[in-house]
Amino acid sequence: MAIRAQGVPRQGPPRSLADHLRSWSDDEVAALIEARPVLMHPIPADIAGLASRSAAAHSTSLAVNRLDALHRQLLEGLAALGGESGAVVTRAALLSGLGSPEGEQALTLDATMSELQNLALIWTQGEGLRLVATVAEGFGPFPCGLDRSDRSARPRIRGYRADPESLESEFGAAPAAAREVVERLLWGP
Repeated sequence: MAIRAQGVPRQGPPRSLADHLRSWSDDEVAALIEARPVLMHPIPADIAGLASRSAAAHSTSLAVNRLDALHRQLLEGLAALGGESGAVVTRAALLSGLGSPEGEQALTLDATMSELQNLALIWTQGEGLRLVATVAEGFGPFPCGLDRSDRSARPRIRGYRADPESLESEFGAAPAAAREVVERLLWGP
């Protein structure tokens, strides 16, 4: 039984997970159902029902709990970068947030992003990725341990990455007690 929306395919980037799933082939939908069998109980009436069930908290929780650390880290990175609004995160921003991996590492991350998309936990929107809201909620209010003030510091952190000497000079100007704490944290507990 094919669960496909009837009519003319929507033009332009998908606006929702349902729009995204409507663009999938029958084989892609079948692979999603095989990977996440809970989506078929009870059988959804259409793609909108499948998308709704795919985005339900219980369903996303089960899917995320089956993932390995790399998949979870990518999801949490998207949650942190997307913020409370669930903004679209570009691939470049995600890779930058993960330390700008290159070569083989970047290819591994691309494959992992594709797998997460095939599980309907993320979807493409324009030039970026959007995380299903219930997945983001599962990481709590501070994904990656970043609160709002940490998120607003991202441009400054990027500046440190581009000019490590500026970080060293700022670190050198910090109080001795603060430098001692950072030195301890640098090498672990």
